[in-house]
Amino acid sequence: MPATPSMMLVVAQLPPLTVMLASVLVAVAQQWAGAASTVDRTEDFRSVGFPDGRKIARDSQGNLYVAYRKKDSAGIYQVYVAKSEDGGATWCKPESPIATLNTDHQRVPSIAIDGHDVLHVVWYGKGPTDSGANERQIKYTNSKDRGATWSPWVSVGGEVRGYRGQDIWQEHPTIYVDGNNHLYVVWQGRDDAFRVASQCKFSKSVDGGSTWSTWRNVSPSNSNLSRPTLVTNTDGSRLYVLGYGGSGIQQILFSISADGGSTWSTWSPINASRNDQRHVSVAIDGTDHLHAVWREVNSSGKAEVEYSIYSGSKWTAPLTVSANAASYQFFPSIAVTAFNTVAVVWTETSSASGCPREDPSSGQIRWSYRNSGGVWRRGLIPGGERNSIYATLRFGGHNNGGNVDILWLRKAGLLYDIVTARLMY
Repeated sequence: MPATPSMMLVVAQLPPLTVMLASVLVAVAQQWAGAASTVDRTEDFRSVGFPDGRKIARDSQGNLYVAYRKKDSAGIYQVYVAKSEDGGATWCKPESPIATLNTDHQRVPSIAIDGHDVLHVVWYGKGPTDSGANERQIKYTNSKDRGATWSPWVSVGGEVRGYRGQDIWQEHPTIYVDGNNHLYVVWQGRDDAFRVASQCKFSKSVDGGSTWSTWRNVSPSNSNLSRPTLVTNTDGSRLYVLGYGGSGIQQILFSISADGGSTWSTWSPINASRNDQRHVSVAIDGTDHLHAVWREVNSSGKAEVEYSIYSGSKWTAPLTVSANAASYQFFPSIAVTAFNTVAVVWTETSSASGCPREDPSSGQIRWSYRNSGGVWRRGLIPGGERNSIYATLRFGGHNNGGNVDILWLRKAGLLYDIVTARLMY
């Protein structure tokens, strides 16, 4: 039976932990709000990858923004932000990038919006003074006029020094805004002290991006930490960073800070396994419980999406979101709505795509939510039935309502369409 407003009211009157469990398990009516729409086109099939750097944001007026990269007139990849003023039905393609750096390609943007409708974007790429082949730094800019103009870019946390030609230098930033409008950025990178093992780096701003704390490594070690993501609890008193790493088989790890990021707990596995785990995505609900999904290779050698909840003391035993023995599942993304319902999207394909170091070039976009019987329901996203990859969901928590905005890439000849759709709960 679909959820009704009265059912939601009953859930809202339960104790906090019960609210979380009931909300996740409640059957929710859903419908697609219009057909999928095309934002823009790009030459790069990784233009909106990877988890968990979110690429889509919504402001208090309902305007949508999508951050991505495509080539400029000179053939160099730059970061662009497109805008929709009608809920995603049509899009205004930007004429110019948010920052022009002609020294080298700019890569992998992540976008967030604060409580004042200021847009914040981070990405990585070489700057004017960087000469090495991979000597990239993390860059930041913001827009206080809903994307009309952008501030001059700056390096988040200052320049990371010690580059000696490493193939991985500073990469894959994720930006998050807490309830106090504090900004947090985490990314992976090496430095003068850690030239071989990539570390999780952290910087924050408490003044809307005007200044940034000097970067620091989160609980550094001689093992790598890749593609980190960060969320905070409601009042920002606890910071959670998740990523994948380890000295052997890659595992999903997490670390916690209770002092604003000055110190961090030792990296610990969410669910220690003999199987390869990568590409974590995390969201936090209204009761400050974390919901995480990741890709794990099962005993049959197939990649599938796993899910777990963190209540503040431990993680629940993982559940497989939507097993499919005939396919491989890659790059999941998770969101929690204002009603504390959970949605997950991922790329699914019959090809191993180089798993565990997967690099899919086509597939289907699947979505799932969990019903009252505890079973994950699955379906295809309209417009994502074929030749589609790298789906991502909009972070909840700000202007979230009862909907989930979805973004992905769909092959269009030699190019790729950047596509959005909206699922209403």
